[in-house]
Parts: sequence; C-alpha cells; structure tokens
Amino acid sequence: MKKLEYMDELVSEISTALSTVDNTQVEALTEAIMEAPHVFISGSGRSGLSIREFAMRLMHMGISVYVLGEVVTPGLAEGDILIIASGSGETGGQVVVAEKAKKLGGKLGLITIASGSSLDSMADYPVYINAPATKLNRLNREDRVKVSSIQPMASLFEQCVLLVLDLIILKLMDKRGKNSDEMFLNHTNLE
Repeated sequence: MKKLEYMDELVSEISTALSTVDNTQVEALTEAIMEAPHVFISGSGRSGLSIREFAMRLMHMGISVYVLGEVVTPGLAEGDILIIASGSGETGGQVVVAEKAKKLGGKLGLITIASGSSLDSMADYPVYINAPATKLNRLNREDRVKVSSIQPMASLFEQCVLLVLDLIILKLMDKRGKNSDEMFLNHTNLE
C-alpha cells in the first residue's frame, strides 16, 4: 500500500498549530459550558460546519445546545453562552450576533486566530489557534500568524477548530462521568 501524498505534512501542520493552544483557555471554556443553562453555537462557512459538529456532540452529552439560524432555536437568556468559531474574528454577521448576546447578558466563547479582533474584544472565553488564513492576510493581520500551511485558505484553522472542540468534549465527558456508550443513547434513531 502506498502512503497518502501530503499526509505527513498535513499531520505536522495540525500538530504544530495545536501545540500552541493554551490549555487554560480550553479549560475555562469547558467550565463555562458546564455552568451555562443553554449553549448556543454559531459560525460561518467551513468554521460554521466545524462548530456544528461540536453542537451535535454536546447534544449527545445531554447538554441543552442550539445552533443559531435553526428554526427551533429559542432566545438566549442571561447566563447562557454563545460560542462562535471565526478565524478572522471579524465576520460581520457573527459580530452582530455576539453584540446582541452580550446585551442580553450572555457569555461569549470564541475560537479564533485573531487576538485583538472585534469578536475577541467581546469574548469572555477566547481560545486562540495559531493558523494562517487568507482572510486575515487580506485584513493585514499576517504578522500575527506564526505558522504556514500548504493547505488553501483557512483549512488548517477549521481542522483545528474541530479537534479543539473534540478535546473539550473529552474534558466534559471526564468531568460529567460520561462514556461513549451513554452518549450513544442520545444518537438519532430515525435514520
């Protein structure tokens, strides 16, 4: 069997980017999720797809979670947490949603590349991933990025979003004494 082309480089990029993630930040976001009555999830584009996977795992854990934009999403109340994935921290729609959540008394979790961004300035629980993104380069923030990637656009960030959020799921499983078999009880049964 022939080795997959580019695989070693992709794995190395992911490992390098994840090695800079601060466990203290991840732990703080994990604790905030445990304390929140409801968790709201948002992101645009591929970041949105990555964070939606996190919403599914939170649901499997029995956590009250909603994805913004779905018709069954209730209103956010004081004490709830909104978690946004945005590489640039400047995604227009996400900034508006974050401002509204803060006005309603919600907490803001953020997975981003960009410290000092609009979303970062509002975030209670930021988690920074050191990965390049074309949009950041166009916003003249390239100097903040300390790694490069052979992958297009923000692929490395989006992959790391999924992995960081899966790490949070593992932390939540440990703190709540849950295992995969128990979580599977909440898996859809209408497929």
